[in-house]
Amino acid sequence: MELLNAVQAVICQRLERAQEVLGLKADLLPRGKMLRTRLAGRLWASVACGACCETIVAACAAIEMVHTASLCHDDVIDESPLRRHRPALWTVAGRPAAVLTGDLLLSESMDLMLQPQGGLYARSFLAKVRQVVEAETRQELLHRGQMPDMQTCITVARGKTGLLFAFVAEICAGTDPVLRSALEEAGYLLRQVLTPRVIHGDCHDQRRIEAGQGI
Repeated sequence: MELLNAVQAVICQRLERAQEVLGLKADLLPRGKMLRTRLAGRLWASVACGACCETIVAACAAIEMVHTASLCHDDVIDESPLRRHRPALWTVAGRPAAVLTGDLLLSESMDLMLQPQGGLYARSFLAKVRQVVEAETRQELLHRGQMPDMQTCITVARGKTGLLFAFVAEICAGTDPVLRSALEEAGYLLRQVLTPRVIHGDCHDQRRIEAGQGI
């Protein structure tokens, strides 16, 4: 709980800046489950965690902001009316505001990861963010309107949300290269365990949107 509160405080601080620029209300982006931060909390409580508290908090906040940014963009692309059982940002503030909010969150996350330990993990973070964007692009341009097979769904999930879990897990290993590699893969595999939900979310979004159910 201590880690969750610390991460949420950093996100709120960064989000306030973004919302001030756009003139949005603070409650337009509801808090999610913060599953990536919860994973880091589990690892932090174990002997496997070799990273300092400041680094873990920054990494979790950055990843949660990347995740939220992707949701802002996804809802505009999918025209989904709901997010986390509430009206999606674009339906309240408009498409431009939703897209720009996502962009601002991405830029804030990148700035955040330049700070801990002299930007030690910034390169890894940026590489994973780029891969997330590439996976999103492939999904929209290559698989849109199709019903991908199981392997394609797993590949897409690994390239999207799987990368976010992998990064926070990797950070928790500190500077131990062997442990970093092992925890990074564990983060991917943890997301793969949630494959049924991933398939429902990534492979069936279009059907749900057409039915007016939202996401």
